[in-house]
Amino acid sequence: MKYDLIVAGAGIAGCCCAMKVAQSGCTVALLDARSRNKIGHPWEVTIDENVFGTAGIKLPDRELWEERPEYTVFYAKDINLSAKVHYDTFHNFTIRHEALNTLLLERAIKSGVHFLGGHEIEDLIIDGNTVCGIRGVQNRFLVKRPFELRGKIIADCTGVNACLRKKTPREFNIKHDVRIQDFASAWQEVHQLKNTPGTRFGSEVFFQPGVCFTRIGKYHAYTTVHMRRNNTVNLIFGTSVSESRPAYFLCKDYVKSAPNLGKRLGGGGAMIPLRRGLDNLVGNGFILAGDSACQVIPTMGSGVASSLTAASIAARTIVSAINSGDVSRRSLWQYNAEYQGGLGAILASYDIIRRFIQSLSMDEMERLFAAGLVNDNTFVKTYSTAHISHHIGDVLDKIGRIFAHPGLLPVVLRFRQALDDSKKALFLYQEYPKQYDERVFIEWQEKTNQLFSKYRTF
Repeated sequence: MKYDLIVAGAGIAGCCCAMKVAQSGCTVALLDARSRNKIGHPWEVTIDENVFGTAGIKLPDRELWEERPEYTVFYAKDINLSAKVHYDTFHNFTIRHEALNTLLLERAIKSGVHFLGGHEIEDLIIDGNTVCGIRGVQNRFLVKRPFELRGKIIADCTGVNACLRKKTPREFNIKHDVRIQDFASAWQEVHQLKNTPGTRFGSEVFFQPGVCFTRIGKYHAYTTVHMRRNNTVNLIFGTSVSESRPAYFLCKDYVKSAPNLGKRLGGGGAMIPLRRGLDNLVGNGFILAGDSACQVIPTMGSGVASSLTAASIAARTIVSAINSGDVSRRSLWQYNAEYQGGLGAILASYDIIRRFIQSLSMDEMERLFAAGLVNDNTFVKTYSTAHISHHIGDVLDKIGRIFAHPGLLPVVLRFRQALDDSKKALFLYQEYPKQYDERVFIEWQEKTNQLFSKYRTF
């Protein structure tokens, strides 16, 4: 059987894309190496409710939601020099990743998607210069059997492994390899709390129920501790993959130093992309979405909201291409244009800020807090997919504060340059080629690479 669409990878992006395309009446196969009851990851994600409305997806039932913080305190070294994000300014909720992923998979199957679990995807089938299928092995009762499937369009939603993206023809101009510096090591655990609230963890901060404390800067990353009202503690650690101590070991060290942490109730981790999305997401008969396309919020590492948004745009483009009988790169370019010129532009501008922050020492970050140049409003506007240009002027208005902090001049000048460049990135992406033209795209790509090359990550 030849499917209209074959989706490789049943993560958030894969399930969403498959479901939306199947709802239009197209035939869809969704493949994953995992079985139906093993989909998703054992950690929690926080998502803007509005994303579901925009994507045309029903919100998960509230009984699946987890307790979210009332607010988050961001700091570098001194808790007295901090910024806060109050969540009453957001319409978001927290849910276990595996619960959301399983829900989307079940909805996809009910929409007519043919789910094939236990299928390890190894390679693309290419006819001429067009992708027309996939091949791999099926694991069934400890026996591996080769398989091939044919489809009009193949979607790579295989996550950070991006096993199909790396097999695309060079003529597609799709990036095969992503630098190790553009990945983060993330780990989350939930523990029962032995003692009563107000107990000191380590030697830094008194934690309070309902409040999340996030320390940024150390190991070019972050540490988050959220004491919940149900007497549990949520720990999140993240660091650059290029650092010698992965997030798992940082979490392990922290747990050892906190004797009032009790039984581990759950958790897990992974390597996640932490950069702007890839420049080109399509080829002849081929499309990328989710982590395989590096579609994440660079300033916080979450990829669920951006994956849902991208997958919905991709689905509309796929349905249009199938109905027109044209699955060429030129036809699929609409996905590039809509995503890159919209959400992709915002996330690219955030990536400049992320790269700048990673270049700071903890002392430099502390001084920015002290001068009031990094404040509550700064974090609120970069904690979701709000338009970054809304607050650039607000930050620049505070540059005069450096006269009270002469030692800040070098870092503030770099900060101002980063803010200016983030706005340039926004405008560059908003000028992304609306139609496929190889020469115009390469010119755009050269301008973009030149801007981002000023900010080398660790």
